[in-house]
Amino acid sequence: MIHGIYRDAITRLKDIRIKLKRRRMKRIFTLIAAVMTALASMATDYTDKLQVLVNGSGATQEATISLIEEGDGTTTLMLNNFCLYAGNGAVMPVGNIVLKNVSDAIAPTAGEKAYAFNGKITIEPGTMEGVEMWLGPMLGEVPVELRASLKGSNLYAVIDINMMESLGQTINVVFGSRNYQIPNSGFEDFHTAGKADEPNHWHSFQSATGSLANMVTGNIHLTKSTEVRPGTSGETSVKLVPIEMKIVFVKIWANGTMTTGRMIAGAATAKDPKNHAETDISNTDKDANGDPFYTLMDGRPDAVKVWAKTKVKSGNATISAVITDGTYYQDPEDKTYNNVFSKAQSAINTGEQWQEIVVPFKEQGNNVEPKAILVTISTNGTPGTGASGDYIIVDDLSLVYNPEAQSIKFNGKEIDGFSPTTYEYTIDDTADPSKISVEAKGVASVTLGDDNKTVTVITSGEDLSSTATYTIHFTKSATTLIENIDKGVAEKKVTGRYNAAGQTVGSKQRGIIITRYSDGSVVKSVK
Repeated sequence: MIHGIYRDAITRLKDIRIKLKRRRMKRIFTLIAAVMTALASMATDYTDKLQVLVNGSGATQEATISLIEEGDGTTTLMLNNFCLYAGNGAVMPVGNIVLKNVSDAIAPTAGEKAYAFNGKITIEPGTMEGVEMWLGPMLGEVPVELRASLKGSNLYAVIDINMMESLGQTINVVFGSRNYQIPNSGFEDFHTAGKADEPNHWHSFQSATGSLANMVTGNIHLTKSTEVRPGTSGETSVKLVPIEMKIVFVKIWANGTMTTGRMIAGAATAKDPKNHAETDISNTDKDANGDPFYTLMDGRPDAVKVWAKTKVKSGNATISAVITDGTYYQDPEDKTYNNVFSKAQSAINTGEQWQEIVVPFKEQGNNVEPKAILVTISTNGTPGTGASGDYIIVDDLSLVYNPEAQSIKFNGKEIDGFSPTTYEYTIDDTADPSKISVEAKGVASVTLGDDNKTVTVITSGEDLSSTATYTIHFTKSATTLIENIDKGVAEKKVTGRYNAAGQTVGSKQRGIIITRYSDGSVVKSVK
């Protein structure tokens, strides 16, 4: 009897210990789950410059973008307390731009992560103290497009906000410090150099150096001009003119020239390559505005574009753009340079009319990384050539990054009839984003349409500024395959899981999941 009671007591104690242990373990697991969820949704902040353009005009400010990798496999991007700053100092508080369910996109290079978003959002009120009213929430839903690239800790993002219906404005937001364009290429900002003005980040003979620099700095080859190209909102441009000079009793014409590097006057003979423009990012010299005599470049542009108006009696004006690895380079060359990535060079003669000139870059076959760009514009392609009245006026220079895809493949084979400038295709197969692969210079996204019979591919140029959209129509709808779930498809062997961008994902991935089975069938589902 006593032994029975003892055994019962021991059993009860064991049961109590087991229950207590289970409760402790449950608490531990609950705590671990809470910690893991918190860690999974922690935000990473990126602080950098933010350029905001409203209908093409804008200003630069500092801002922070937060990327939140949610525990369900999705990403949220937040740009809090977004404001528009007018040139007169006025501030328009817009609010918090929160993009949820941002998709992983296809990045152009290994080790780079890309994001894309295209949808409508309602801008939330900001949290900045002292602001009584935020504009964003009053606008209702607004269309927003995002393209972003993350290289290590370097985030670069382009956000397009279409407010044409509400405010009659388009807002373009560029976040990050990558060098895809040449600063002040609209030629609106100038500084005093010697006896004349030079556009910021550009240089002419007033800031020249070299053994004969004192002979050229007294002549004004470059002036600020109020004659601007058609359709621009800018107010100034640059005018270059040749100057007739007397050197050792001989009269020669010195071409009007400007460059993103530095002008060197090193010889009395005009055609001597000791007279040149040069760039070298190791040079620590600064101009009168405090800027270096070089321009950094992170991109691989497809072309250089500039508006020009010329009058040339003999020959042509010229433009030369050379992208290098940042080590010493001069134009015109005095030897073969193996540090050149690409060149864009052309003659210009517009017959005293404004023309938009586009010059494509040609890669030079050297295994180098782009780090600097040297652009040189001259009144004549032949040194020492000019005439009274010759000139070239330049305005709104920009580097072009084509957004078109380089390749679109379905199931490993390029789409029949693919061309970068053909944007619509039909495939006699089942709509399946996981079978679509894309090569682009920038970010690419692949999305299954609501009708489950179309796939939309959106690609961008390397600078993410512009996009190209391709629509692929399929003869078989993915929705018909969902009916196979009840017929035992789910019990078949899974051979792959993919998100809407065609990327491989795990079994715990949330969102739109495309599952491929061993019999070749495909099921689209939402988790």
